[in-house]
Amino acid sequence: MCDVKWKYSMKSWKTADRRARQDPSGPSPSSKWFRRRCTGHPLRYRAALASVLLACTLLTPVAADGEADALIKAARQGELGVVRALVGSGTDPDARSEEGRTPLTEASASGRVDIVEFLVRAGADIDRRAHGGITPLIAAAANGHYPVIGFLVGEGAHLDLQDRFDMTALHYAAKLGMLRAVALLADAGANLNALSAGNETPLFAAASKGQHDVVVELMARGADAEVRNRRGLTPLDAARNYGHPEVAALLDSRAPR
Repeated sequence: MCDVKWKYSMKSWKTADRRARQDPSGPSPSSKWFRRRCTGHPLRYRAALASVLLACTLLTPVAADGEADALIKAARQGELGVVRALVGSGTDPDARSEEGRTPLTEASASGRVDIVEFLVRAGADIDRRAHGGITPLIAAAANGHYPVIGFLVGEGAHLDLQDRFDMTALHYAAKLGMLRAVALLADAGANLNALSAGNETPLFAAASKGQHDVVVELMARGADAEVRNRRGLTPLDAARNYGHPEVAALLDSRAPR
């Protein structure tokens, strides 16, 4: 077996192996062919295993719900070959699981930009909400995946949609200190003063986490530093309360006298 990390669980591996053995035209993942052909070649290993998994997909009919779950799992785990096969065989790229998960949101949350691109090109709704009101753009921002954010913004994703906490993608990018993402979203027209359920702005989110450079960026772009949250606190108060003296000093120096 090649010395590479593989995302499939042991159970999935054994299932793929068993099903592949039923097809005499192709090798199984545990066969000598795999070991001989793939040792020391991670890319070759992945390509070979992908072909087996693709064969399993085509050889094993499953119900529509099963196909949706398989697509969502493959999108999350970065298995582009499986995603292509499932969509190519008729699985809806906008499929939704019983838990409310969607392929595009799962791929976005996992930073699988190649799969995000494929699903969007295949017709997936770029703003389709998943569980908790999460959009693909929010999922990418909340998990710190700048390449996915860049692609979705370039494809026209709605910038100011909010999740169940009324957080936008800019809130999450600011909170995580993603300076490039904050600048990208701001340049594209995101609302700098969008309010979360707690009446907190992206600037408040950045200040509460001590994201100095993001605070500088947002203030330079005109973000309102005087907006108070539901507890009556400003971003300056948040920086002080959460122990970020440098950010507090910055905000204090810009406060009106």
